[in-house]
Amino acid sequence: MNADIRDLLAAVVEALDIPHPATEGGAEVYDRIRNERATHVVVALRSVLDDKPLMDVEWTTAYLREQLAKHPAAGYVTVAQAHAKLAAGKSWSEAVALSPRCPAAHPEDLTPCGGPVVVTILDRGNAGADGCEHHGARLLASLEGGRPVAKPDAPAGAAIRVFKAAGNLRPFCWLGRGEDQ
Repeated sequence: MNADIRDLLAAVVEALDIPHPATEGGAEVYDRIRNERATHVVVALRSVLDDKPLMDVEWTTAYLREQLAKHPAAGYVTVAQAHAKLAAGKSWSEAVALSPRCPAAHPEDLTPCGGPVVVTILDRGNAGADGCEHHGARLLASLEGGRPVAKPDAPAGAAIRVFKAAGNLRPFCWLGRGEDQ
């Protein structure tokens, strides 16, 4: 099998094979995230299967992975996470409770964190707030002259992903004025 096709198929599996939620409430978040990810998979596959694709398979795979990073499997407690907490002696209520949100999350922004804290968003005066990629991007989009700085233990490219995602958001997007949130 062609290496580019194998890489695309691996990205498809990454997109669709996300951890199952431990609770019914988590199922709603899981379904929303999986549907978003599935939509991007369909777009990528249709692009590759087109008689005259606009981009090659390698570009399409990179674009798919970029879109998947915007929709991480986060914001719900997975079955594996709940089992690990139960094994550590936590009660069921403690095992399925979501962790507190990151400092970059605005109090009126009710969206869940998109993973661990990986960036610090600095304003013009170098005051900063630590955040996950999701809330970091939303905060950065709402600042003039802000910039993301990756935490020392952040995955490679975290600050770049936050910067790019912020470029696609309007300021204060959580205020729900009909645009994408």
